[in-house]
Amino acid sequence: MKQMAVLVTLLLICSAAAVGQGLSLGAGAFAGIDIPVAQDDQAQGATFGIRARVKAIPILTIEPNLRFTSYGKASIAGISPDLDGSKITYFGVDGLLGAPFSAPGLNVFLVGGLGIYKIKRDQTGQDISKSGFDGGLGIAIGVGPKLSVDGRGLLTVVPTDGGGSKKSFVLIAGVNYSFGK
Repeated sequence: MKQMAVLVTLLLICSAAAVGQGLSLGAGAFAGIDIPVAQDDQAQGATFGIRARVKAIPILTIEPNLRFTSYGKASIAGISPDLDGSKITYFGVDGLLGAPFSAPGLNVFLVGGLGIYKIKRDQTGQDISKSGFDGGLGIAIGVGPKLSVDGRGLLTVVPTDGGGSKKSFVLIAGVNYSFGK
């Protein structure tokens, strides 16, 4: 609960900054693949989600987003082939540094975010929520005054009990629509 309060507070602060600059809002959807790094108990899986967009300052866009991932079955010796991969629901806030809100042409930007990951695996009874972070690089192509498509590569890290972490590489492509200013 404390993690959610921190995320909401950060979003409110950034939204207040956006209102002071003249409100710019948008929305988007995305899909792609999530590839576990050094996790033998599951294979790559599909991911998809939605995001809102708030222009905080000229070089910073804030994106609260919701992402769903379903990992595939493990395929290594010693792991039951009947063990399905985890299902992850992510709610977080990403910051895009250097991304124009909506502009024609090709634009490169940095992505960094914090969020809450709900990790669930029915067959083992695993059902935990952990805070984690992601970071990476994106490329956006403006195809109109209010429409853009983008691609992102993110490294996601979710610390676990005992000092370890779950890591994955996420490749997504999406479409964004801007409205307002």
